[in-house]
Amino acid sequence: MPGLVKYIQLPIRGNDDLAEGVTLPGDYDSISIYVYESAEAYQAAMKSPAGALLQEDSLKIMDMDRNVAIPVYYGQDFHSGIAREEGQSWTRPEETK
Repeated sequence: MPGLVKYIQLPIRGNDDLAEGVTLPGDYDSISIYVYESAEAYQAAMKSPAGALLQEDSLKIMDMDRNVAIPVYYGQDFHSGIAREEGQSWTRPEETK
């Protein structure tokens, strides 16, 4: 995707793994984090041919009624503390920026 800096996919643990009294807000299996250079870069990516293909594929493989998108602002160190041992992660190589 044009403008994509980092992609992280983390599996969600079951309610049994949570502290007592804490529950998950739905029946989700993972959280995907897409980090773009800016909101404008994200909007341009979604309007690109690659964005159109992503939308088309997403409709085929995802339950869109259960899909939640939450746009957030992050600082430079946003993903430095996220553990990767159980998830997938991709970072754009420096030479392609």
